[in-house]
Amino acid sequence: FVVKNASGTYYTRDGAFEFDKQGNYVLPGSGLLVQGWTASGTGASRTIDTTGAAGNIKIQSGQSMAAASTTTATLSNNLSSATPVNDPANSVNGTATSTLTAYDSLGNAHQITLTYTKTASDAWTVTAAAAGTDTTCKATLGTTNLKFTTTGAYDTGSTIGDLTLTLTNGATGTQTIKLDPSTLTQYSSESTVKSSADGNTDGTLKSISVDSTGTITGTYTNGVTQKEAQVAIAQFNNPAGLTKTGSNLYQVSNNSGEPNVKGATALGVSITPSALEMSNVDLSNEFSDMIITQRGFQSNSKIITVSDEMLETLVNMKR
Repeated sequence: FVVKNASGTYYTRDGAFEFDKQGNYVLPGSGLLVQGWTASGTGASRTIDTTGAAGNIKIQSGQSMAAASTTTATLSNNLSSATPVNDPANSVNGTATSTLTAYDSLGNAHQITLTYTKTASDAWTVTAAAAGTDTTCKATLGTTNLKFTTTGAYDTGSTIGDLTLTLTNGATGTQTIKLDPSTLTQYSSESTVKSSADGNTDGTLKSISVDSTGTITGTYTNGVTQKEAQVAIAQFNNPAGLTKTGSNLYQVSNNSGEPNVKGATALGVSITPSALEMSNVDLSNEFSDMIITQRGFQSNSKIITVSDEMLETLVNMKR
């Protein structure tokens, strides 16, 4: 079958895909990622079945994928401006916490607790630690200064470092997550700070769908939906010049010209998914041919009958 990689190049493959150390699908010998598809698991759970009939693209339901949290963790909602500063009797009121779920490169979830401590008017420090008994993940922050303007908005002039995860569970050893506090506020109300990170846990391929452009989209059990590949269309200058090889298959010939392989949109065509093509035979012509054949058969049978009767009469005359 033909697949399209992330750079828009089409490749024909007859075998299984290979993987790099991070579980990314690659075309063997090229190092090119196929649509950025990542995977986890072993053996047959990470292969594409290409042993079906010619022209079919089969994606096994056993395939799995996971995505590490590496892009952005968003800090949102509110930190209370009314909390006392350095008040031992109310120290709990001078802090706030939020928990985010981060995923490593193998799809394992890690609960990270962020603690916000007010140090001065409109100023906070942030610390990070792995929550619970997770001994395989150590969480640290770089610069931890978090400041707000006198109107309660996040002060873009302040700095808060990236969240670094050090992992010892066999996943990628060091993982960096950028913190985005731009929507965080500080008003005179209850602290309701919230954290959310990208990434997702391991999920197996549950179903696939094909749209009118030939894009194959996979839906996974972890809720992730992503593009897997794209069906390519081959266009010939003289389609009638293709050589028939049987079983509805054709081969390129000098008469047909070389194929122009592109996506459906680029060639100005569309694909009708989940549809069975009906017969393209002209029924009126076929019925006419059938009637002519039937009449011819009847005429031939009459000739045989007349010949038989003539022979029988001739025999009787001799008697």
